[in-house]
Amino acid sequence: MNAIHARWWGVVQGVGFRASARRIALANGCVGWVRNLSDGSVDAHIQGFQAAIDASVAGIAQLHGRRIHSVSVYRTPLEGSLESFTIVASATAADVAVGSDRSEQAPK
Repeated sequence: MNAIHARWWGVVQGVGFRASARRIALANGCVGWVRNLSDGSVDAHIQGFQAAIDASVAGIAQLHGRRIHSVSVYRTPLEGSLESFTIVASATAADVAVGSDRSEQAPK
């Protein structure tokens, strides 16, 4: 099992992005969560077999590609208590950290 954290920037809120990300991840057998961020981006934790994670990220890109301006994907530790893939409450962009000590910024 592996896990990734992904964050998408662009026209990704108010267009069904989270619901479709959830549907795609579940269809690929992944668990995790997806949420809106206050800066207009969307982030997700996707966990499963690597091929399933890759298929989920590719499926999201295929469905929403023209809306996505940039994306950041990196490996992250497994979250042990996940049983499904859920849409969780929105967060402020400042609440999102990369690693343990720096905030993630939109790619330039």
